[in-house]
Amino acid sequence: MRERDNLEQFFSSKKGSEESSFSDTSGAPGMYEVILLDDEQTPMDFVVSILSSFFYKDEDEAAEIMLQAHHKGEGFCGVYTKDVAETKCTVIMDFARANDFPLKFSVRRRDSDAF
Repeated sequence: MRERDNLEQFFSSKKGSEESSFSDTSGAPGMYEVILLDDEQTPMDFVVSILSSFFYKDEDEAAEIMLQAHHKGEGFCGVYTKDVAETKCTVIMDFARANDFPLKFSVRRRDSDAF
């Protein structure tokens, strides 16, 4: 429940302050994958809470993504338009930093033939 309260506080303080630090040199429209990157410092329950809250994953799916990142170095979170993918990553990483965790995500252009 603490994470949910923190999320509400975080979002109310961030309205209108989104700025992207991701870049795409292709310039082509397309869909982008959001990837959870492994780290050894962010608690597993915090990661599962983030995946549930921001990506609407149920607890089992969130735990599976978290374990995939832990064992393979990265976990697939979803496919979004570029703006949505970048905004999700920026907001989540800002929220993690505000809670003193180094949680990181990356945005990767999805191959057009992957659909």
